[in-house]
Amino acid sequence: MLKRTILLVTVAAVMSVPAAALADDVTPPTQPSQGNRAARILERIARVEARMSKVEAKIQQHCSTTQPAPSGDQSAPQSGPSLADRCARAQERLQKAQDRLAQVKAKVQAWLQNHSKGNGGAPAATAAASGSDAEALAQLQAQLAGLQNQ
Repeated sequence: MLKRTILLVTVAAVMSVPAAALADDVTPPTQPSQGNRAARILERIARVEARMSKVEAKIQQHCSTTQPAPSGDQSAPQSGPSLADRCARAQERLQKAQDRLAQVKAKVQAWLQNHSKGNGGAPAATAAASGSDAEALAQLQAQLAGLQNQ
């Protein structure tokens, strides 16, 4: 009985150590800044573009070669698509992927332009809207002054 108790206590201690290590230490998680995140996304896009250019070169190399002579019986029909068909499909897929990547890149760059810092740390979109906001605020202040005078 004593051996079982010691064994159970040891197992319980071993099992509680990882749980204690994973407990929340009450420190707030750090949020990456949006600018850094967008920069990382643009870096990933650049890496994907580099990979796509390698794939495109490989497709060009593969498709520029002459179709190999089928081995075996010449009279047997080919069961799969021809090399030209496969190359055309690969080119189409690559073009679709490049178009999607260009759309994502344009969206990220547009987001960066709209949220770039300007005018003392205020976003550019907010700075453009602040002129109309200032006019509306001046109008409300004039109305308030008119009401207080009555």
